[in-house]
Amino acid sequence: MLPRMYVSRPRLLESLSQATQCKLTIVCADAGYGKTSLVTEFTRSTSLRSEWHQLTRSDRDAVRLAEGLEGCLRRLANGSEPAGTVGTRLRRAKARDVHILTDFLLTLADHTGPEVAYLILDDYQKVDQEADANLLLGSLIENSPPCLRFVVLSRSVPRFSLGKLKARQEVCTIEEDALSFTVDETAQFLNCSGGSGLEDGTVALAQERTEGWPAGIAMVSQSLRFGGQDKVMTVLADPAASAWLVYDYLAEE
Repeated sequence: MLPRMYVSRPRLLESLSQATQCKLTIVCADAGYGKTSLVTEFTRSTSLRSEWHQLTRSDRDAVRLAEGLEGCLRRLANGSEPAGTVGTRLRRAKARDVHILTDFLLTLADHTGPEVAYLILDDYQKVDQEADANLLLGSLIENSPPCLRFVVLSRSVPRFSLGKLKARQEVCTIEEDALSFTVDETAQFLNCSGGSGLEDGTVALAQERTEGWPAGIAMVSQSLRFGGQDKVMTVLADPAASAWLVYDYLAEE
């Protein structure tokens, strides 16, 4: 779901459209840069098939992760996917082997074509410390058919193996610098969210203090709605005072 106040950014949609021609697209930035909002808008603007898996801490367990991916792949399959489940494969093997999980998921992945489909993995940083999760994801991404493409959203650089994909030029990354608001985007957002008629100096100062961080600009816009332009300008002009605009957000994240 897109935020209530959201400014479409065509430049990023175009970048993402070009990036997703690759096997793997990584959208990597800290909290508050609009990673999920961007990919949500992209999937809504395209007619291509996609499935979204929101990673949680429970996905640190490779079996739990495989079960979630299994559901996504079955929904992307063309109706001829094989019978059985991750659980039945493990029971037959009488072992919790990541390779068994991967082989089963790859069998499902083979049935997702021939049309292009996207599997979106959000909040990768919640599993990035787990060797089995990284082995499973890396093997699935590297060995799945060309029609199945992956978009990974993360606050950290993925730890799974990218060597072969990079060698084949099949990895594209969108990072914080690209996701940061431009001055024009900052002005558009602030004006759309109740700060119409803002002076250029206010927009420039908000851009400078937040360094284009979308979440920070959203907090400035909220302050403008309730505090007035002069009061917010005073806060922004004081680095120590403006730090409190983001304290609660950072503490929560």
